[in-house]
Amino acid sequence: MIIARRRSLSFLALSAAISVFSAPALAQDAEGGEIIVTAQRTNPDITPPTHQITTIDREELEMARAASDTLSTILAKAVPGLADSSRTMTDYGQTLRGRGSLILVDGVPYNTNRDSSRNLISVNPNMIERVDVLRGGTAIYGSGATGGLISINTRPAGGPLKIETSLSAVTSLSKLTDQSLGARAQQFVSGAVGSLDFALSGGYERIGAGFDGRGNRRAPEPSQGDLIDSNVWNVGGKLGHRLGTDGYVHGSVSYYRADQNSDYAADPATGRLPAGTVLARPIRGLELADQNQVHSLVATFGYRNGDLLGSKVDLLGYYRDLFVRFTPFDARGIANRGRNVDQVFQN
Repeated sequence: MIIARRRSLSFLALSAAISVFSAPALAQDAEGGEIIVTAQRTNPDITPPTHQITTIDREELEMARAASDTLSTILAKAVPGLADSSRTMTDYGQTLRGRGSLILVDGVPYNTNRDSSRNLISVNPNMIERVDVLRGGTAIYGSGATGGLISINTRPAGGPLKIETSLSAVTSLSKLTDQSLGARAQQFVSGAVGSLDFALSGGYERIGAGFDGRGNRRAPEPSQGDLIDSNVWNVGGKLGHRLGTDGYVHGSVSYYRADQNSDYAADPATGRLPAGTVLARPIRGLELADQNQVHSLVATFGYRNGDLLGSKVDLLGYYRDLFVRFTPFDARGIANRGRNVDQVFQN
């Protein structure tokens, strides 16, 4: 068994005025045309910049989820230069312009030193307000963005009172049984009371099994793992307090938990046959107490001021605790893996 442990506690001090994802300033020229002004943290050359930005808003995400439920698959279809999703738990190999990408959620980096490649799966699409993808290497926001940056902004607190309830169900058309049935329920509330902004959310999702066009159950992914036969929970909250006209203090907590509980495993015998000669086959009878899991807890606290001694200040501190458990790996034919079946987890 291989074990790795990781917890992170960091504090960032950034200037909000120089964020590459700040909304562009608009002006009108003498002929009434629109002029777009953007700010960068570095001095650009006269030559055109190599960075390109793709923005996906909430409405586009909702439309895309009708055909692609996972965030990694949605982004792969919408962002030029982003590799296709494996449609499993992992985003391993999903490169941006052939290189790695740094994932930020409300300014918090989700990449770890020993990357578990479970970064996008732990973000609930229901809570996303906007996704900005910067294509092109950058070191401004930390390491790991050799191919670009994926900045995810969750739904904000404050504004008029808003109450949203979302219910949905899915099933396989080739196998209408309780095994293929999946369901999702999500609740979101936001608003403001005086100078206090708030947002609360919570949801549950049941992910059923997948079946092919002939009604045969698809085999579980034996390498990177999937969430077939899983229960997924998410809960989160944001609070913000306005300090006069320029100051704002805010905090947030979010928790995501996915636990698989399946009776099926992939038949290891098919892996010993020539590639492409036989389909993967599920076999029933799996007895494993701890299967694929993702548990993610993130807490943030920040302060920003638009005019503090003539400067703009944006401070963000965060804490993240991530636990992932991988599917067992059949290494009985690999000498340097001990010729046994092992299971890896990271915390």
